[in-house]
Formats: sequence, structure tokens, C-alpha cells
Amino acid sequence: MSNQIKDLGSVAQGLARNPLGIIALFIVLIYGFASLVVGASSYLQPSERAPIIWFMVLFPVIVLGVFGWLVSEHHKKLYAPSDFKNEDHFLETAKPELDRLEFASPSANGVSGITATTAEDWISTRADIYRQNHGFFIAHVLEPSRSEGQEYDIFIYLIRHKSKEYGDVEKAEFFFGQYWHNKVYVGSKVGDLIGVKTSAYGPFLALCRVTLKDGSSIMLSKYIDFEMGLAVKRFLEAK
Repeated sequence: MSNQIKDLGSVAQGLARNPLGIIALFIVLIYGFASLVVGASSYLQPSERAPIIWFMVLFPVIVLGVFGWLVSEHHKKLYAPSDFKNEDHFLETAKPELDRLEFASPSANGVSGITATTAEDWISTRADIYRQNHGFFIAHVLEPSRSEGQEYDIFIYLIRHKSKEYGDVEKAEFFFGQYWHNKVYVGSKVGDLIGVKTSAYGPFLALCRVTLKDGSSIMLSKYIDFEMGLAVKRFLEAK
């Protein structure tokens, strides 16, 4: 029995690597439980057996219909990057959707495509953010992690718009949430940057409180995503 459970665990782990496998695992588990119930059906009354029989008859038809819809409408979402021999092919499947995004073309003459009146609030809000933040923002770079169980090693740091002047900064504190035990990390100065390095297996929200030497503080936030992870891996493999 222990070997059977171990084998089932290995099969489940193998199937759970992509959305298609998870669907297959779900079907196997449902049918497995239904078979167990049928095996004990000698203890059931005819009225109690009927729903189980109907379920086993109708379930494959429903699964076939849903699976046909998924394959025809969302086939690109059924696979993980590891299912492709070359991960570049995974990115190519997303390219048609990316190509449909509106391209924001910079204009040398300022705002293009909208009237000055329409743009006034946007321009004002944007200027306010620059001013309130004293030009400070958070940036991050990542690389494949050297730590077991983690996806990427990430350097999260403070940057200043069009400036490398940090003389007015007393300290920069970083907070990443419960998976870091709700600890506050004080950024270290590395060259012209102030930041911290960490490892993560999934995206997360980072907060940074910048304390200036005049006693004022600025609260910044950034979602630390892994969107450029595949591009970084390809670059490192090509070196």
C-alpha cells in the first residue's frame, strides 16, 4: 500500500507541472473516488446508486465538452514553459497577444494623440508624483537563484529620476511581507545604489520607506514581477 501511495504521489507530481496536467489529475482523482464508491455499492440502496451511475455516465461527456472548448479557445494557456523544447517558443505563443497591445509612441513635441485639455490632469498628476517622491522610485533586477527552492535572486534598489545624487538620503528601509517574517531590512549602499538582495520563488509587493536627512520620509512601492525572467535565462545561457 505504501508503494502504491508513493507511486500515486509521483504521478501527481508529474501531472501538476502544467495546467493540462492539473486537469488530467483532477479527472483521475474524481474517477478514482467514484470507483471507490461503486466498489462499495453493494451496501447502497438502488436510489443511492442512481446518482453515482448518472455521474459516471455524464462526467466524461462534460469533460470532453469542456476540454474541447479549452483546446479551441485557450490552447496557448494549457502548457508551461518547461513543456517546450526551447523556451523561446513559449514566448512566441504570447507574441500575437502582445502585438495587439497599443503602442505608446513618444513624441518630441510632448503629448501626442490627445488634446492639451484632456492631458492636463495626467500631466499634473505625473508632476505631483515626481515632486512628492523627490524623484525617488524602486527598481529591481534578477537572475536565476543559487538558493534551492527559489526561482530568482533579486536586487531591489532605490533610483532617482535622471540623478545619482543620494546625499540627502538618511536611510532606505525595505519590507517584503510575511514570507520574510515581516522584517524590515535597511538598504546597503552599493556604488551609486542603495538596496537589498533577496531570493523568491514567486512575485511579491515590495515597500520602501526613504528617510531624508531633513527628517521627512517617502513611502514607495513596486510589484516585483518575474516577467523578464525567461529573457535573463536566455541571455545567461547564450554567454
